[in-house]
Amino acid sequence: MGTWGPGLYSNDNAADLKATIASLLRLPFGPDEIITALRQQEPSLNDPASEGYTACWFVVADRFHRYAVDHPPTFALAIRLIDGGTDLAMNAALGMSAADLRRREKLLNELAERLALPHPKPSKRAILKHPQEFIVDRGDILKYPMMGSGSANPYFKDWATSLPPFEPDRIGAAVILDRGRTFDFLTWYTAAALDDSWTDDPSPAQCLDARLRPAASGTLSAAHFKRMAITKGATVRFSGAVLDLLPPRRHSDYKAISNVSLSNVIHLHRWGAGKTLGRVLRELIEP
Repeated sequence: MGTWGPGLYSNDNAADLKATIASLLRLPFGPDEIITALRQQEPSLNDPASEGYTACWFVVADRFHRYAVDHPPTFALAIRLIDGGTDLAMNAALGMSAADLRRREKLLNELAERLALPHPKPSKRAILKHPQEFIVDRGDILKYPMMGSGSANPYFKDWATSLPPFEPDRIGAAVILDRGRTFDFLTWYTAAALDDSWTDDPSPAQCLDARLRPAASGTLSAAHFKRMAITKGATVRFSGAVLDLLPPRRHSDYKAISNVSLSNVIHLHRWGAGKTLGRVLRELIEP
């Protein structure tokens, strides 16, 4: 699981689950629906023997309390796990130091006290009223500046303040193989980067000659589209063979719920040079 401290969010599962809950809280779902979706996304929530079981349920309880999501079964389970010492016993078995165990015990007792009362100033849920709009479509070839083998980091508002500062020297491209919505609200895109980059704006013919790297999914907001300076090139129509290139739907749903940006998919160095699918783009285009 990867625990690095005594805090409620000081392990890999807990940190990831926080982002997942944040996405689900944007949906017009009731508490039971959110719990069902969380159980589908995080296996630790279903396995009391898992080392992440207690940590993950504490995160769910803490986030629900913070956003005034009233779900007594979750709060009761968290308090029961705290009172029974289940979490401390698990972390002791995993090698947590005595000092960190004492700190964690204090934090868990504070959590139990919070859960016993309504949050005095709960955060407001920004619930989506409509499904997220699609930014790009199937078959769109996207072009974007690159520095070395990577695109701009869209989590920075401008290139000068990114770490390191982004100074493009190449142009990369990717093709959108599929798109969809998770829970009919959260958009995702499946893209395959083209296994090449250019010093000048590539022509459609150059893009069609490039081979595809393994496809993967991610999200793409209007803000990220702008910050990465993406432009749309040609649009192609795929034959049914493109279905063989797509990852499992659960992969796309996970990326949408966890809000993993498409920028993490289209870096050439992600899979190492030469790892292509062995099929050129034109073989997938309808004649």
